[in-house]
Amino acid sequence: MNPTYPSNSAPYEESFQRGYGAIGNMERRPDFHQAVKCFIEYQESRIGQATSITVITERFRIKRRRLYDVLNVFESLGVCEKPGVDLFIWHGLRNLKSILINKYNEIIGSNKADISSLQPYDHSIGIQNLTVALIMFFYVTDIITIDLRVVAYIFAGGSNKFRMILCKLYQVVDILSTVGVIFRSQSVSVVTLAPDYFTLPKSVPVVSSVPDVLSVDFLLNKNPKISMINDSRAKYEFVLKKVQQLIQ
Repeated sequence: MNPTYPSNSAPYEESFQRGYGAIGNMERRPDFHQAVKCFIEYQESRIGQATSITVITERFRIKRRRLYDVLNVFESLGVCEKPGVDLFIWHGLRNLKSILINKYNEIIGSNKADISSLQPYDHSIGIQNLTVALIMFFYVTDIITIDLRVVAYIFAGGSNKFRMILCKLYQVVDILSTVGVIFRSQSVSVVTLAPDYFTLPKSVPVVSSVPDVLSVDFLLNKNPKISMINDSRAKYEFVLKKVQQLIQ
């Protein structure tokens, strides 16, 4: 069955055209990337200790604004927390996989989630929300390699926020790539979730809701999780074709 999303592609095309300038203009910053890696290695030896943000900016020569981005990404995944304006506590990467499983169960485990439920435009489009939404996007579509242009296109929901969302997604990927959660490709917009993280929902039992015995899926003996994945993947592929047409 052909997907009906979006039913009216005009707003999406307009959104994409307005924000297209963001694509390919994101510079890769090897100095920033290396500084973040050194920062994380340093913090992994200081798990549970309160650290001054000012001290870190000076020690690793990371701009305060960029360090806040790094901390916000990892805070959204439970790796650290900020109890004060100039303080953060590093909890470590060791629990990252279990935290992602918990988030998967919370957001997707009900078998009712799909791409639409991940769209952050009903909330603050902050880097924390986008970090979680991006990783869940891999899970809900069951696609290990995705195009960030498509993700931004979908998350923008036909609004004028495509460019802003795409830029923030690039920032998230840049940060998560320092710890091997996501890998970038030769194409700046195409990224891959590390296999160890991609297979998490399949390797660990997830919490499922009690089935609705009166639902159509139940009566037709359909697996709601498979239906969710197939529907989400179809939506992704539909938008991917639209994006490819727009950039030709």
